[in-house]
Amino acid sequence: MSQAYPTRQIPERNPLTHREHQRQVFWQIILPLAVGVIVVLALAVLVSLSSIETSSRWADISLIFLILPTAVATLLFIAVAAALVYGLWYAIKFIPPYARIVQDFFYNIQRRVRTGADMAAEPVLRVNSWIAGLRAVQRKPKNSRT
Repeated sequence: MSQAYPTRQIPERNPLTHREHQRQVFWQIILPLAVGVIVVLALAVLVSLSSIETSSRWADISLIFLILPTAVATLLFIAVAAALVYGLWYAIKFIPPYARIVQDFFYNIQRRVRTGADMAAEPVLRVNSWIAGLRAVQRKPKNSRT
């Protein structure tokens, strides 16, 4: 039994799927993230420009104590998300070559299944075409002068 790839040689990325992945990264991650950052910065600038000094010191302190638990929980979620992003970034270095091996394996399976299906259908198609040819020969033309 021969192996498609020796254990030490890992194939390069599939250029078609890599190009499609890069396009999807831009449209599904980078662009929405950039638009979101721009919107948040614009809102922050607008809020900082309108300074209304009607709130009291105690209201500000109360608001800080109300926001603090939410901020701590949000920081925990950000830390988990950052760890997941780092883990995914680390895994992306190793996944594409092995994904190419799996992709090639399933391509070979697909090719063999199609060949087998074509071989299985060929006798039926051959008999049906032979019968259709006989029927065509047996039919008389409608405009014949006999």
